Amino acid sequence: MNILAEAQEFLSYDPLTGEFRFLCDRGNNPSKGKIAGWIDKDGYMQVMVGKKMVRMHKLAWAWVHGEWPRTVDHINRDKTDNRIANLRMATPSQQVMNTPRRKDNTSGHKGISWDASRSRWQASVWANGKTVRRRFEDFVQACEWRRTTASSLHGEFFAGE
Repeated sequence: MNILAEAQEFLSYDPLTGEFRFLCDRGNNPSKGKIAGWIDKDGYMQVMVGKKMVRMHKLAWAWVHGEWPRTVDHINRDKTDNRIANLRMATPSQQVMNTPRRKDNTSGHKGISWDASRSRWQASVWANGKTVRRRFEDFVQACEWRRTTASSLHGEFFAGE
């Protein structure tokens, strides 16, 4: 039996809320009607189907579209928001475009860093396997260039930062 068919035997999915709920009790656990799944170490909702851990955003996509995606992107970046309207097919490259700035970022802006060796702000945008960089004396100009360039190169996957 395939994973989707097996999941549909004991789960229901509401595409408007993104919630999966148990259709019946599981083992000794009275779970009928309860929200299924838990958050994994990477922040994604997952559920056990048979002996396999399944990330729920991929299960939601397969539930609605009938095909297993390689990569699904959360449009609003909330890894627990599995409403079908918040999910879209993406390549791994496109998914990276929709990531927030890193936690170790010190400029406060994604793709902007201080290049001490040149005493300039470096703005960089990664897209389609290539990095585009420019350096600026002015921080605001660096931010504006990065925003414009990222928006142009990333299209619908532009994260807005």
